[in-house]
Amino acid sequence: MNASREYVIEEIRRTAAENGGKPLGRDRFMAETGIREREWENYWPRYGDAVEEAGFKRNAMTGRYTDDYLFGLLAGETRRLGHMPTSGERHVRHVADPTFPDAKVFERWRRAEQLERLIEYCALHPEWADVLDILQATPVSTRTDIAERAGQPELGQVYLIRSGKHHKIGHTRAFARRMRALDTALAEGRQVIHIIPTDDPEGIEDYWHRRFAARRRRDTEWFDLTREDVAAFKRRKFM
Repeated sequence: MNASREYVIEEIRRTAAENGGKPLGRDRFMAETGIREREWENYWPRYGDAVEEAGFKRNAMTGRYTDDYLFGLLAGETRRLGHMPTSGERHVRHVADPTFPDAKVFERWRRAEQLERLIEYCALHPEWADVLDILQATPVSTRTDIAERAGQPELGQVYLIRSGKHHKIGHTRAFARRMRALDTALAEGRQVIHIIPTDDPEGIEDYWHRRFAARRRRDTEWFDLTREDVAAFKRRKFM
């Protein structure tokens, strides 16, 4: 049964009261009430319209959870389950804990993209190193199957790391294993600066090597990059 107009308004007011008088964002509202987007769309074209009718000022940030927040939750579930959660497992978690977003919240990304984005998130947050190991331990054939079912080729990564004063641009299809190898080889340690998911890691690595050729340290993958160079690399989210 669809929620009535009055019920949606009551839930906006109830959850706002429990949130210090501030209406919840769109995705958090769905997660905590179980009211689906198609239910309120029977009455309002936008969630913000419902918030205004409930007596609150439209909040420019009522729209969505941040990507970092969502992938942090996925990382936690991956750690708990020992594998990246399926849509069904996320739904079960939501039923058991309504503060966990409904599985549909994650559907803005295809499953193959979820996997690559989660790998990137964990690589950039050292506290999730164990989850990165879990993700990269997934057999290549399984990762390929996920990508093919989503209509995408399997992705690799082009990475930018820093060690000491210098930066390295390389590519891999097994990020965690590659970073462990570098940890062994680099006396000064390393910091992951950015990762670009791509279905052509070799070609995209070559693009950046050519772009920064004037800053290359002899015939290596190490570069003397400026702050502007690093910023340019970090602007690329997918290639």
